[in-house]
Order: sequence, then C-alpha cells, then structure tokens
Amino acid sequence: MNYVVYNTSMKVEQIVAIKPESIEEGLFIAQSEDLQLGDEFSYSITIHEVTEDIVKSYSAYRVAPKVEELLKDNYEKEKEIKDLKKQLSLAQQALDDLILGGM
Repeated sequence: MNYVVYNTSMKVEQIVAIKPESIEEGLFIAQSEDLQLGDEFSYSITIHEVTEDIVKSYSAYRVAPKVEELLKDNYEKEKEIKDLKKQLSLAQQALDDLILGGM
C-alpha cells in the first residue's frame, strides 16, 4: 500500500511508500493499493473518489517518454532546492547565534 499526495484539482503530485508527517497547504493524502511508486512520472493521474482516506476511483493517462523524463528531472530539482533551503536556514540560524552570542 502506497500513499498518494494530491492537490485540490485531484491531480496526483507524488506517490510515496511512507505516509508524510506533514504536507504543504492545499495538498491531501490518501492510501492506494493500485498506484505504484513512480506512476506519477509515467502517467497523468486524476483521482475521482476518496473514501475514508483511501483512493476508490482514479484515471491515468500515459505521458510521452520525454514528458516522463522532464517530470523526473523536475522532481529531483525541487527536492534539491528544498534541501538547499533547509541548509541555508540552518546556516543562517548558526550565523545569527554566532553574531548575537558574541554581544
């Protein structure tokens, strides 16, 4: 069983094996027995029905191989940007502590 992260338009944004502890505003989580990791890159997936946080109905359309490649690249770049922002925040906090701690 995987977890599907989808938006208000019911479009699947991400499929993960472990339920996320938190998600961005405007996104939702549901369980799916059918959808597999990586399907969000190979298919455009729209959820039609979610009952008790379980996907009951959806449609999926295969995307062109080039689109699949671009989606994977975009996902990796977004993940890298989030990691860099987190590192920057930690570095800024350490710098602030150093500056303010020296006063």
